[in-house]
Amino acid sequence: MVRKGNKKAKAKAPRKRRVVKKKSGAKNRSNAPMGSYMNLVVDPCNGPLVRAVGSDNGTGIMERFRFTTQVPSVRSGGIVNTAGYLAWFPSFHNSGGGNYEAGNLYLHEVTNGELSTPPLNDTSVCMGGGIENYAGVFLQDPAYSSLNVGATFSRARTIAACMQLETLQELSTIKGQVVTVVQMSLQTFFGAGSAGRPPSVSQLLAYGAKRERLNIDGHEVVWAPGERDSILRGTGQDLAGNSAALTQNAAFWMGANDSDATIVSTPDPSTAMCVILVWNGVTTPGVLQLNCVKVCEMELAPRANTIEPPIVPRPIRSKATLATVVDALDRSMPSWRAHAARYASAGLSRLTGYVLGGAPYMASVGRQALRGQTNLALMDGEL
Repeated sequence: MVRKGNKKAKAKAPRKRRVVKKKSGAKNRSNAPMGSYMNLVVDPCNGPLVRAVGSDNGTGIMERFRFTTQVPSVRSGGIVNTAGYLAWFPSFHNSGGGNYEAGNLYLHEVTNGELSTPPLNDTSVCMGGGIENYAGVFLQDPAYSSLNVGATFSRARTIAACMQLETLQELSTIKGQVVTVVQMSLQTFFGAGSAGRPPSVSQLLAYGAKRERLNIDGHEVVWAPGERDSILRGTGQDLAGNSAALTQNAAFWMGANDSDATIVSTPDPSTAMCVILVWNGVTTPGVLQLNCVKVCEMELAPRANTIEPPIVPRPIRSKATLATVVDALDRSMPSWRAHAARYASAGLSRLTGYVLGGAPYMASVGRQALRGQTNLALMDGEL
């Protein structure tokens, strides 16, 4: 007789959960545009030419421009201007030309006895009316010649920019003081000296957070792009000759000596930001070299036999904005806005890119390295 087995149902074995492996590097690829753009913002001179994040009005055509000048200058009679500053509003692309034209790059130089005197700006001597007239001069923006009437491009959007000061003095003779101002609005700048006048050299020497001796490695101040400032702009030359032109394409509208004062031209001066380099105590003419470098997205004009470019798609990371990029850099690399010109920013920015990339090992290494500079570090998926 065969005994029947136990009728009690056997417990079913638990079903195995299906594990779906994430593709290696997927997150890293999705964050690649953010990391690449951060590299460019930190290091406009050497960073990759990539589109800015957070906007769908980009063009897909990127160019890097540079303007160079040397100071101090010499006045008539052999008088050397021992101090001065260069103020630049990089989101504009102005001519810096003569009477009734647009300007965004302003140079002011003085002697030691004039440090506390703001540049003149009235109907007798307008701002930009000349170094000899204690009113400074407007210089040509690096991108202007590529946007002027008849040029290949019609408008440009600045997405990264920096200003550098380097000394050409012999090592044994280097002397002088340098102050960097990393951000000041046009509205504040134009009313700093007095109503309708820019600040004096002494005001900026006192205002700048970073004050140091002239360094053989040079000095660099980096402009931080903003959503309302970093927009497509022309040169403003279409209004040249108009004595009171108001346009978003110009920071200042230059007046004329013995006629009109220089005015603020843009309708939104509170969002137009500048970077400033100030120097003092430099007694040898022409030994300081100033470089202005900017990267722009260019809008192609229908001239010079050019063919319409393909449509540029929206950014991959739609949640990322210029503000999140700047905020992340401020928290992870507090010194990125002002540093030595030969500062190893390229390596640090690549490291920041790895942190944003989300690769587990490199993110850990990146956070450890960044904590060496600050207690605040980026976390995976924070942006």
